[in-house]
Amino acid sequence: MNLDEKEAEFTKMVYESALDKYDAEMLDEFIMYWTEPNKSQTKVRWEAEKFFHVGRRLATWAKRSNSWNKAKNVVVKEPELLKVNFNKYG
Repeated sequence: MNLDEKEAEFTKMVYESALDKYDAEMLDEFIMYWTEPNKSQTKVRWEAEKFFHVGRRLATWAKRSNSWNKAKNVVVKEPELLKVNFNKYG
């Protein structure tokens, strides 16, 4: 099975088991992470795990994504030294 087929199989498995529980954006992020190929392009990340249960991994992902989303909403001010007014130079 090639990488595209593996990704399609995993995507189907995730969406069939969880579309009614989680939003599509979160599922897509989960799929992108777990279908990352290894260097030799022979396995994807989820296949390299000794144990993998989609439902349990999704539950953990959803729980952690709540804290990740809170961190995304934090505004970080840029230090004054990094601000450059490019209009000033022409």
